[in-house]
Amino acid sequence: MKYDVIIVGAGPAGTMAAINTAKSGLSTLLIDKEPKDKVGDKVCGNAVSLQHLKEIGLNPPSETTYGTIDSIEIISPDLKNKYRFSAENAGIEIDRLKFGQYLLKLALDNGANFIESVAITSPIIENNMVVGVSGVNLKDSSKVEFKGSVVVDASGAAGVLRKKLHDYVDDTLDDDETMVAFREIRTTRNQDKIFKIFINQQFSPGGYFWYVPMGENLANIGIGVRKNSIDPKFGYREFLKFLPNLKDSKVVHSGSGIVPVRRPMAPAVWNGILFIGDSGFTVDPITGGGIGSSLEAGKIAAESIVKAHERGSFLQDSLWDFSLRYNKKIGHKYASLDVMRIALQARTNEEINFIMRSGIVSQDDLLKVTSGEELKLNFIDAFVRAIAGMRHFSLLLLLLRLVKLSNEAKTLYYNFPTFSEFKAWKEKDLRLHKAAHSQLA
Repeated sequence: MKYDVIIVGAGPAGTMAAINTAKSGLSTLLIDKEPKDKVGDKVCGNAVSLQHLKEIGLNPPSETTYGTIDSIEIISPDLKNKYRFSAENAGIEIDRLKFGQYLLKLALDNGANFIESVAITSPIIENNMVVGVSGVNLKDSSKVEFKGSVVVDASGAAGVLRKKLHDYVDDTLDDDETMVAFREIRTTRNQDKIFKIFINQQFSPGGYFWYVPMGENLANIGIGVRKNSIDPKFGYREFLKFLPNLKDSKVVHSGSGIVPVRRPMAPAVWNGILFIGDSGFTVDPITGGGIGSSLEAGKIAAESIVKAHERGSFLQDSLWDFSLRYNKKIGHKYASLDVMRIALQARTNEEINFIMRSGIVSQDDLLKVTSGEELKLNFIDAFVRAIAGMRHFSLLLLLLRLVKLSNEAKTLYYNFPTFSEFKAWKEKDLRLHKAAHSQLA
């Protein structure tokens, strides 16, 4: 049987794409390497912004969540300064397995077909176009093939199809763009609803340590570090010393994983294929959070596929609508945050302490960048910051460069090009990325 749509990976991005393509009447096949009852069982921070859920019209039942997160704190290496962002019902902490099962049921209820325990390993290419996928049935080790009009790679950080199409899509993922994470769910007596992020370049180089409450008795506690820096388990053990209330806590679950943290994939489509979720780099480059944005990317991908189906073509230019819409909606924010990530990863603990203590980078600055607004620095503002930064004048100069480059990245991706204009746009993208590394890192 040939399907209209084949989706590889039943994570948030893949299931959301399946829900919407099936709802639109397209024959949809969703494939995952896990057994059906394990779909959703993944190691992550488990936090989702309510804004993302609102954007896609998703209202998960209470049994899939542990409760709300009402604020986020970013804490300096010396633990003396913090940025705090508060908003009523800012987010929720989900039960990753139950939430995944909920999304899978929605996909099946809307008519999607699901095949479990199949590891997809390669795209099937005919006449310079992806026309299906091949892999292995993990139950009996038999080889399998599935044909479809269009394929969606939502296979997670593994990017199993993306890596086989390196010559056609933006597949580069450097060590500084790869976060290696370790996480434990622990018992806790903490009653607050604050998502805490601890920055420390000694124990979490290029990343951070997190503490996320899960209702009244549990917490999601973990660490992400730049690939090939330190063993995340070592950094995690050191950070636990900063949280004495966890001294006698019990470990309920532990695990590790890899998260891509870089600017959006461009191009994110080729002939007969789209890339979403971790495979398509639809992840916040600062936090590594990707559930909400992947859900939105899945919905946008499905809508673009439906349009391409109506036109009767799944060539790259017919699927280009996905990149245009995703980058206008979310990608431009993440391109700007990627510039900030590059700058932050290169700072020392001393510099970060000073930045947060002196106000050279204000809480308002961070809020503007994370919400997609343009950073502006007028003459008076620059003068005041210059006085604050006399001891570290180089940091003020870095801030000026950061403002310029992050705004350029935001504008570049917001105005994502048409298919015919892409080559010239990509040259600008590569130049800007190189400039960010040379001027900020």
